[in-house]
Amino acid sequence: MKKATFIAAALSAGVAGTAVALPSTIQVGVGGGDLGLRAYDFSASVFGGAPQGEFTGAALASIHSVLNAGGVNTSNWITVVAAFVDTDGVAGADETALIWLIDDQLVGQGVSTPGTQISFQSGINKSSGAAAWINDIGDAITVDNNAPGFDKQAFGNFNWDNDTGSYGDAFSWSNLATNDTGNFRFQAISNWTGFEGIQFVSYDSTSGNWGVLEQITGTGAFQTFSFTVIPFPPAALIGLAGLAGVGVIRRRISG
Repeated sequence: MKKATFIAAALSAGVAGTAVALPSTIQVGVGGGDLGLRAYDFSASVFGGAPQGEFTGAALASIHSVLNAGGVNTSNWITVVAAFVDTDGVAGADETALIWLIDDQLVGQGVSTPGTQISFQSGINKSSGAAAWINDIGDAITVDNNAPGFDKQAFGNFNWDNDTGSYGDAFSWSNLATNDTGNFRFQAISNWTGFEGIQFVSYDSTSGNWGVLEQITGTGAFQTFSFTVIPFPPAALIGLAGLAGVGVIRRRISG
């Protein structure tokens, strides 16, 4: 089983419509290489106006709509994406978030027949406190504010409803800033029918294109990833900023 490291990188750059300087890139270290996931501004439709922590079905559907329109297939994948979000209901992005999408979401949140389950766990350490946002049909994700070794930890099971293909789940940490650290992992606790793997996607604001930078399939997807928010990306990653279009740079198969 190959290891992968997940690192969130902060750039000193703001987002249109806000004066807040936000992290804009997630660097992924996989083996001997590095990937840079650039954040997309979802603040027009994600989190703004919703109660704290409520990852609505409409917000989730809007993310998948943007990704699908950009050529990224989210069906049967766990998709990891960086985002600018609006958490205070004021126009414009005010926070950076790391989002995990569990399968696709084609319509609004509703009742779904539970399929098999996926175990999820993520811990985070940050001085200012991370906000957890949950969209889980089974309401089985718990956030512990006193977890040993972390400021906060989220854990529980997502339903993997491969039968309908209409209802997905999701989790996100927002309020990410420089020097924040954490990790996450998924684990199969039953047969994940149709499961493809975990993919990491990036948005290039210059070209307006999405890119699938890494896909980890098979048992290689069942590992622990760590992340750290840092001020600037290594020089070696600068070349990854521009994506000619949607494409898989690397596909890793294990198990």
